[in-house]
Amino acid sequence: MYCSHKDFYGQNRKAAKICDVGAFEFTPFPITKVSFDGLSISSIHNYPNPQRNYLSIDLSKITGEYNVEIFNLQNNLIYSDYDLTNRFYVWQVDAYENGIYWVKIASKSATFLTKVVVQR
Repeated sequence: MYCSHKDFYGQNRKAAKICDVGAFEFTPFPITKVSFDGLSISSIHNYPNPQRNYLSIDLSKITGEYNVEIFNLQNNLIYSDYDLTNRFYVWQVDAYENGIYWVKIASKSATFLTKVVVQR
């Protein structure tokens, strides 16, 4: 037994009542700005990138406490620092291998994720 379904564009699509045909639709759209409570992704600056000895993160537009977590590409947490209030954060990268890392900065109102490269 088949029933008629309309797709995203209003075209008829035949599908069984108990069978998922695996079809889906989506419309891509660009994200031009990400912001939370007035903060935007441009509120956080990390430099230099790629890093050789240290990563500096300017958090001057973040208010309140925040947490920093750093993950490798296998999504393993390799470094963390919690309940911070400094508006300038430095991560020493000397002990870490060359590669790409994800830095997650989370406050009560926002979470930011940025990619950094360690290259010596």
